[in-house]
Amino acid sequence: VVVEYVSMAANRELMQRELEVERQEIADDPAGETRELAGIYVQRGLDRDMAMSVATAMMRDPETALHAHARDELGVDPAQLGSPVQASVASFAAFAVGAMVPLVPWLFGGGTAAVVVSLIVGLLAALALGGGLAQLTRRSVVRGALRQASLLLVAFAVTSLIGRAVGSVV
Repeated sequence: VVVEYVSMAANRELMQRELEVERQEIADDPAGETRELAGIYVQRGLDRDMAMSVATAMMRDPETALHAHARDELGVDPAQLGSPVQASVASFAAFAVGAMVPLVPWLFGGGTAAVVVSLIVGLLAALALGGGLAQLTRRSVVRGALRQASLLLVAFAVTSLIGRAVGSVV
């Protein structure tokens, strides 16, 4: 949770800094920034005259110009830089729910049976999560599911080895 907060906060601060640099460049060299924006539009398929006309119109208002440069040059939406608090809360909730799934079998039993059922339940959840995320991002569902399952198996193996190393018994 803390790592998510710090990561998101750092990314937001970096983007805010980039926007401030862009804002200053627009103020200091509007003609150069107009040409830069027009060049981006030419690369995207507009003819040079149309690109210059669009860029000139965008540059008339400093906030519109900043949004155009942020979106088309930096690839960010200044209005949606994200909230570190929301990201950390969402991360905490996701990890908490995800961590509970393999613990359910332990509520009803123990020993080797609980280990096996926990592993199976965890694998099914990982396959579903990985496949679902892949489908949302229009990537290979099989590959996404197998990637999540592989990560779960690695985590299972590492924690099992650590448990054995410290003398834990099931």
